Amino acid sequence: MLDKSRLQQIFEDLVHIDAVSTNEQPMVDFVVDFFAKYDIAGEVDDHKNILFKISGTGDPLFLNAHIDTVEPTAGIVLKEHDGVITTDETTILGGDDRAGVAAILECVTHLIEVAVEHRPLEILFTAQEEIGLIGARHFDYSKLTATEGITLDSDGPASNIITASVGYVSIVGEIIGKAAHAAKPEEGVHAIYAASEFIQSIPCGKCTEETLVNVGVLNGGVASNAVPESVHLTCEVRSRNQQELDEHTTNIKEQLALVHKKHGTTDTIAFTQQFAPFAMDESHPWLQHVIAGVRSIGLIPEPQKSLGGMDANIFNENGIAVVTVGCGYRNMHSKQESVNLAELFDATRLLEQLVVREAVS
Repeated sequence: MLDKSRLQQIFEDLVHIDAVSTNEQPMVDFVVDFFAKYDIAGEVDDHKNILFKISGTGDPLFLNAHIDTVEPTAGIVLKEHDGVITTDETTILGGDDRAGVAAILECVTHLIEVAVEHRPLEILFTAQEEIGLIGARHFDYSKLTATEGITLDSDGPASNIITASVGYVSIVGEIIGKAAHAAKPEEGVHAIYAASEFIQSIPCGKCTEETLVNVGVLNGGVASNAVPESVHLTCEVRSRNQQELDEHTTNIKEQLALVHKKHGTTDTIAFTQQFAPFAMDESHPWLQHVIAGVRSIGLIPEPQKSLGGMDANIFNENGIAVVTVGCGYRNMHSKQESVNLAELFDATRLLEQLVVREAVS
């Protein structure tokens, strides 16, 4: 049977591993060693993604969680109260997504120990999810045969099923003017002033129910007595609707061009669509299968649309029908992050249902 105490221990072992984005090797070592106990070899690629394949009966099922976290995690101190794990608030917890990893490891342990018949599994632990889905974007999908799967990487209970997510355009670079002494402003072109006018000309925040624009970084200048030559900008557009994503991106480009025409500035700004939006129709057979699985463990399914990007975007783009489910964490990326152990166990139970049901039906 699935073991709550073992699941909690696996989770606690995982969150004590300091392996933030781009430094995933300690997690790679842990996960590879974990599977090696059962003579299951993993394949690690250049981006620190880890793929495991386990034979079974029926059509293969794809499972995923990511192995990186945001910072800080070094020196983590755990606390537990009423079945909820937190930290002493000097670090984050890393439940996003060590909870998802723990659920998969416990499920695999259970399947092997009980020797229950199950679907063939293609388990991919992705790296650098937190900094732009980099691991998923660079994985070689020719290595997979599964056409449906599940990612354990959302907050709240396992009844939370993410069926749609945004596409994403990054906007990064510099607006460039001309340096001059502040006493002779007519000899310069004020990059910060031009950038501020540009920012005022575009929407910021929620544009529609489907679309967001955000200016996240703005810095430049060297001294109060100098006309700043350049200013660095980092912005983004995200939308669940590709047409709206395109329209808002085009508008930003047009507003930038108008600012250049008015002020005589130039730029090095790159507009890059990093991934496309996805939406799974409510009638999709795999979504209906997941919904049935949620009901089978006594929960009420709650399909949801997300305004966050996730590895599932990339999987769907590559022909694998994937939904993301909750695995018990809350307040991710903050020092108030927590994991509800009962909800983490429910996510593991759901995983077992999806892995086993079709093989034995």
